[in-house]
Amino acid sequence: MAASITEACRRRYAEATPTDRTVLGTALDASRANVYLADLATWVLSGQPAASGDRVEGTLS
Repeated sequence: MAASITEACRRRYAEATPTDRTVLGTALDASRANVYLADLATWVLSGQPAASGDRVEGTLS
């Protein structure tokens, strides 16, 4: 799964406090390791959940 950063995202990030940026980074790191979010991403991209047990952890980047 790929993501892009828009100019609006860059602006909001620049306006955020260092604490906000730390919390955002921590949440992003946690989401990358979450197999349930990986399954959701698979479903969104393909229309099919990865419920067959074929999940591959750490592929969201």
